[in-house]
Amino acid sequence: LAFPTPLVAFLVPFSVSVSGAAAQSVHGISALWIRLFGVLCQTFGIYYLSPALGIPFLKVTVSGRLYLAAAFTAVGLAHRAPLVIFALAAANVLGALATAVALR
Repeated sequence: LAFPTPLVAFLVPFSVSVSGAAAQSVHGISALWIRLFGVLCQTFGIYYLSPALGIPFLKVTVSGRLYLAAAFTAVGLAHRAPLVIFALAAANVLGALATAVALR
């Protein structure tokens, strides 16, 4: 099951506001957090869909966490995000590697 990482990397530069800064929504939530939540929703959706497609749940979490790390990095770079976003991306890479090793 492939995650749309190349698609995210392609679309992120086009989703940034004209000034390059993260715009605030009416409720005070920045576009950065809305996009990161969207990435999480995509990832969780794939997690729940994968068993129906016959893919073991733990196996799909490896690619899911790598997708999450790539998407968090791409969105974070596009929005000049705080370093905590990149720390979360790095933690997901380490988690994916640990899960992959444990599944062998």
